[in-house]
Amino acid sequence: MRVLVLWSTVKSIPLSVSSIGRRGRCREDGGQPGASRRSRRRVQALTVAALAAGALVLSACYPIVGPLPPPPPPPPLTVSPTALGFGGVFDPVPDGTSTLGTITVGNNGSIPTTAIADSITGQDASQFSLTSDHCVGKILAVGATCTVGVIFAPTLPGDLTANFTVSAANAGSTVDVVSGKASALSIGPPSFYYGLIPLGTTSPPQVFTVTNHSSVAVSPVISVDHFTLPQLTVTSDTCTGTTLAPRTRWLCSVAVTYTASVGLLGLHQAYLYASTTLGGTTKALLSGTGV
Repeated sequence: MRVLVLWSTVKSIPLSVSSIGRRGRCREDGGQPGASRRSRRRVQALTVAALAAGALVLSACYPIVGPLPPPPPPPPLTVSPTALGFGGVFDPVPDGTSTLGTITVGNNGSIPTTAIADSITGQDASQFSLTSDHCVGKILAVGATCTVGVIFAPTLPGDLTANFTVSAANAGSTVDVVSGKASALSIGPPSFYYGLIPLGTTSPPQVFTVTNHSSVAVSPVISVDHFTLPQLTVTSDTCTGTTLAPRTRWLCSVAVTYTASVGLLGLHQAYLYASTTLGGTTKALLSGTGV
């Protein structure tokens, strides 16, 4: 029988004694008959302490055991903002129009990158495109940045998402989520000021047109959210209950008047809404000043 004394790298203290029998079987038993259980507990305790101290633990019976690897470093390529969104709940982007956002790419690593590549992928990738791309093919020095323009030009209503991916051969890749909320409808004009209206009088009606930009037929519902302007009145409405064919313009209209109620001096605002179950909601800002 051969007896091997194993050492940890902490203070050069013996970790265990292993014995190898004539048939090559290995056991960590402290080299003394009947001492297996006690030695095993000692080995376990010393192994935990050695690993906690960052030591390398050697064993004749088991593979070399070392400390857990450190967590991976942060991605060398960064993107800002980490999620780029277009259109809010009540101000979505009308189908058939577009809006522009910007993503900044940075090198957070310790060496310059190789040539940058970027792309838009995902379920709704066709609703987004890249423009003014100052990153593709560029080598970013340490701490340097570049910018990419992202266009959201929806052709469908609803919540749309895609992935902007930027990568370099020596820096891996980073993904940024781009999303947009698109409405089938738009209201024109998008805002209107009735001007100075004497108290107790009503303005002439202002006509607003509702357009269906999407590739599907929709049926708009018109409403007014008064907030601080209860004196808005819809005097005519050819939209509610009407089905607008796909991509038809100037097909329905809404007329709204502003009454400057007695006692309501100053500027007041409210929203005119056009909404559909399928196509979301869009709005126009209406305001007037009672004098």
